[in-house]
Amino acid sequence: MSLDLLDKTTRKQSLSKCDKTSNTNNLSLRKFVALAFVAILFIILRIEFSDGPINVDENIAPSVARSMVERGDFNGNWRLAENIMPYFKRDMHNFYSYNLFAIPFLKPTENETIAALRSANIALQLGALAFIWFAMKNGGIAFWRRFYTSTAIAVLPTMAFDAHLARAESLLYFLAAAVIFVASVNRSVLLRWSLAAFIIGVGTASKLTFAATAIIFLPEGLKLLRNEPTKTIRLLAISALAMLAGFAATSPYTFIEPNVFFDGLGRLMRQYSTQHLPHSNPGTGMLDWASHLVLFAVGISGAACIAIRTPLRSSPNWMIGLSIMASVIYIYFATKPVFFERNISLALLASIIVAFSLPRWRSTNLTLTASLIVMTYWSINIALLSSSRGSQITEWEINKFGMAIDRTWPLTGAADLLSTCGDRIIGVSDYGDVTSQRIKNEIGIEPMATRNGAFSKLPTSTLNTYLETSIDYYQCYGGSK
Repeated sequence: MSLDLLDKTTRKQSLSKCDKTSNTNNLSLRKFVALAFVAILFIILRIEFSDGPINVDENIAPSVARSMVERGDFNGNWRLAENIMPYFKRDMHNFYSYNLFAIPFLKPTENETIAALRSANIALQLGALAFIWFAMKNGGIAFWRRFYTSTAIAVLPTMAFDAHLARAESLLYFLAAAVIFVASVNRSVLLRWSLAAFIIGVGTASKLTFAATAIIFLPEGLKLLRNEPTKTIRLLAISALAMLAGFAATSPYTFIEPNVFFDGLGRLMRQYSTQHLPHSNPGTGMLDWASHLVLFAVGISGAACIAIRTPLRSSPNWMIGLSIMASVIYIYFATKPVFFERNISLALLASIIVAFSLPRWRSTNLTLTASLIVMTYWSINIALLSSSRGSQITEWEINKFGMAIDRTWPLTGAADLLSTCGDRIIGVSDYGDVTSQRIKNEIGIEPMATRNGAFSKLPTSTLNTYLETSIDYYQCYGGSK
């Protein structure tokens, strides 16, 4: 009798172990499938099928990188680049570290180089996602919350769009994510601060506002300053040197030709302080642009950036720092009369990380899920428009007018052209800004047809101006010259 009981107990224990093993295997399989889903979604939304540049900015890195190779030096002055477009041929060191990064990707033609850099963007952004994943893991964030956040990052429209452009943004995502990861690891303060500072220096060599990522360490720094002020000051000095080293390593001629650096910096400051058509509405104030930022965040990223109900007191220091950094970036660019959404790209990424990774009310989770759907919709649109750029417009024009329509450039000459272009139809881009409205007033007649762009509700954004802006079609009313 006792032997039978022992045998039954043994069988139950064996079955229990099998069930546990099976459950563990099923959970591991589900996690693997979840990670594969995020990776595939991430890559699909970033593959670029079109040939050639989306925007003239993509001429910069191939031209400057090639000029450095041909001369055999690392002088990143744009003026020295023979193949750079005339508009860019000026004394500037902008995007220095990215232009150095572009050197291994140089191909025989500019279009091939752009394609190679776009492929590199996918790798850089995947690396950024990996850094953020492990930073969240170090912060004690559960697997499925990390999966939720990673999915949001995969479909973040601004990040997806940046992968389609041979510009510095993808490198900056990678470097910012590396800073976040370094902030999250359990190592000595000296090691973390100095390594992060060096990375920040590299990023700042491409874009000065990247220095804002140092704010990630602000909460930790304030606590340390309160408890150990002397040690903190010493750490800050070492970090400043490390940041300078990172900047110097990837922007060497800034120290040899400081006048070129300051000329370029002055030009950028003037550009952002006045206007940069069609990315600005002259005369707008801070509140107007603050509302524009909100419109952009809601229209593109759903409710993610305003649905942040964050229990910050129980969050890791770096998570609190991310929240502060995002706020500083939003406020700073709200004071500028020029709006490029890429200027707030790191703030949007930080907002997504904080909004999606921390536990919250069920109602807020529903809001974030809705924003996830919105972001996915826009990212799919961006991927389609980037890869079929112009073909959809041409197809629409052929269906509407029986032929493809020429568009006028520069816009300021539209009224004169329409009075002299004979029996033709001319397309005039409408960027939704005050300059476009002024040109409409100068033309003085109603368009015969209008094709609304996918991002016409986001005037001055690069999604609107680069991908698909609205177009007004006019019948010429004057004879040809």
